[in-house]
Amino acid sequence: MVDIANATVARRAWDRDVRAESETYDKWPVWARLVVIIGLSALLWAGIISAVIALFG
Repeated sequence: MVDIANATVARRAWDRDVRAESETYDKWPVWARLVVIIGLSALLWAGIISAVIALFG
């Protein structure tokens, strides 16, 4: 049988540890994240277009 009170305390402690770990690493600057997202999107579309051209062109 599960003890709900202890499970809640354990979950709260685990959540606190997860937040502490997520605060320790530095996020990339916004411009760098945008460059990565736009670059990956452009590569994806280039791959799709080249595949369509290779198949039907």
